[in-house]
Amino acid sequence: MTQDRHENGSQGGAAPSPSDPENPERAALLAECAQYRTELADLVAELRRAENAVGDWKREADTIRDLLHQSYASQQRLAEGYEARLAAIYQSASWRFARPVRLVARLRDRLRGAGRPPVSTALDALEQPAAPVPEAPHKPMPKPAPEDVTTVYRRWITEVEAARRSPQAASSSTEGPLISLIVPVYRVPASVLVELVQSVLRQSYGRWELCIAHAEPEDALARAYLADLARRDARIRVRLLSENKGISANSNRALELAQGEFLALLDHDDTLAPTALQEVVEVLRAEPEIDFVYSDRDQLSVSGDRDRPLFKPDWSPDLMLSANYLTHFNVIRTDLVRAVGGWRSETDGAQDWDLFLRVIHRINGRIRHIPRILYHWRRLPTSAAARGLAAKPYALEAQRRAVQDDLAARGLPWTVETRSDRRLQIRWDAAFQPTVSVVLASSEPQEACMAAAEALAAMTADGPFEILVPGEAADRQGRRLRVVALPSGLTPLEQMDHLVAQCPEGVIVLVDAALRPADSSWLREMVGPLQDPDIGIVGACLLDAETGLLRHAGLVQTPDGRVEAPYQGKPEFHDGLLGRADWYRNWSAVSGACLSIRSGSWRRCGGLTRAAGQGRPDVDLCSRVRAAENRRVLYNPFARLVQHRPAVLERAPKGSCGAAGGTRARPAFHDPYLNPHLDVVDGVVRLAGLPSS
Repeated sequence: MTQDRHENGSQGGAAPSPSDPENPERAALLAECAQYRTELADLVAELRRAENAVGDWKREADTIRDLLHQSYASQQRLAEGYEARLAAIYQSASWRFARPVRLVARLRDRLRGAGRPPVSTALDALEQPAAPVPEAPHKPMPKPAPEDVTTVYRRWITEVEAARRSPQAASSSTEGPLISLIVPVYRVPASVLVELVQSVLRQSYGRWELCIAHAEPEDALARAYLADLARRDARIRVRLLSENKGISANSNRALELAQGEFLALLDHDDTLAPTALQEVVEVLRAEPEIDFVYSDRDQLSVSGDRDRPLFKPDWSPDLMLSANYLTHFNVIRTDLVRAVGGWRSETDGAQDWDLFLRVIHRINGRIRHIPRILYHWRRLPTSAAARGLAAKPYALEAQRRAVQDDLAARGLPWTVETRSDRRLQIRWDAAFQPTVSVVLASSEPQEACMAAAEALAAMTADGPFEILVPGEAADRQGRRLRVVALPSGLTPLEQMDHLVAQCPEGVIVLVDAALRPADSSWLREMVGPLQDPDIGIVGACLLDAETGLLRHAGLVQTPDGRVEAPYQGKPEFHDGLLGRADWYRNWSAVSGACLSIRSGSWRRCGGLTRAAGQGRPDVDLCSRVRAAENRRVLYNPFARLVQHRPAVLERAPKGSCGAAGGTRARPAFHDPYLNPHLDVVDGVVRLAGLPSS
């Protein structure tokens, strides 16, 4: 190498010095270059300082968000503690014994009144002429305060639930499969255990067996009660364990007693609706190939009142990445549970979640949802219903392991992490690097589009992507930017299809110019899930720029053809009738303001112009991907962007199907991800069937 350098230098002669008086122009250029290099170095240093500052701000924001989550959870636990204490006071002997004293005190207060004159003075006052009463200024009648969710739900139970119950389920029957109810029992109040058993004995369907594994030898009263039940009713089978081996091992001992074709899973503090088993049998009769059945649920407060309903969607595989939304009372074919080895002790705390994932992996979608509340989950002081993960701190790792093992079984090289806010987050495969084309949607002039694209590029982590910008001429380019000249006379949808037609094979990410990323990982979150061949479209979490509240966390289609955004106007972590807003979810559609799709799917499904005149084009595109390609639409709560104004693809022609307030332009539509007992109006999720919710 030394010889090569010497020979190269000898051929060109000595390099002229920058200060060589015979080369004044070269010296000036070199000096100018040196100045530019200095300025560039300063700019790079400033950029690094800015990146460090942004990183500090992001970490601070994450810390604040985590603190808010923890504060919210703490306040919720505190409120539930007060509720439990108040219920305990009302049920105490001293409160009952003091009832006569309270009645006397109330009568005394009524006779006296606050500031009321004695009876004689009041009679004297009646004889005096009445003083004129000044006319009060007119005030409009105040609007009644809206009912809280619990009050509305109790009204719904009274007015709607009974009327919607299946008449077949209410009739007594023993025709159908034998169902074995699996109940591991450990440290539960005797009264709660009695209520569970009584709810099974009251079932309208009679072909069942109750398989109980009791794991607390010290509880002689409960064991005597269970032994007496088993003697009197041959359908009740009890195994008294010598010690507690954990909920998975105890459940497996109960499973050994089962003789039924199907298992029904119950917790020792659950109660069943009287028609629960009959409702399941009706489904199995209609579809004998079904292997797994689940239903909606609510909770029982300490005082025994029903509240906190969860109206579940139809089968949503990706929701299981965030939560075991199936929870209890799931009916599963017995052979399948035994084939996967039953429950695994290493997942105690998430043992049912783990079991469901392993079973469902084998059944190829043969799972059905009964949209009725068939069981009630009791909030005991030690239960997960009352205290969440605080009741089972070991459950965090069990949850992560259950989901991680499921991903491995499905051949997906993703990693599951538990965040500081206790949510599970998928870290996508870094080796998955498709060509990514970010297509900017805008109806603004080219200068505004370029500014939006440059801001988007600056706020996106490095990776193989380019941003296609609509413009009048393709003479302006930039790092990662490509201006695409648009033919004149194109509609907005035709413009988008024209831009996508210029993209290479890979992944298309539609982004409206009204959006800015909330963090630099947004594009990885939009692209990573598409490594799963069953995912067809990915949607993003869109936050309002002014309020920080949700503008979009998925879309549903109501039976009358409206397109609605549940959780709109709510915080990111809102928990309601549909569950939490910050879960991975499957929806029938996501907003075209930011969605990702494979370029091949785009072409096969006809792009956006095929939806012209049919309502919202983004919703139509999602529907075609789901129907024609049999792929799911995934909402990723960790792909977060901020929205400053309405997006181009969120608008629908007035009066078309999907336009807000528009007429329905197609037959009634059943959205599998909107429970039929719910309605959404202007983003507000409410109970259906009530005159006012």
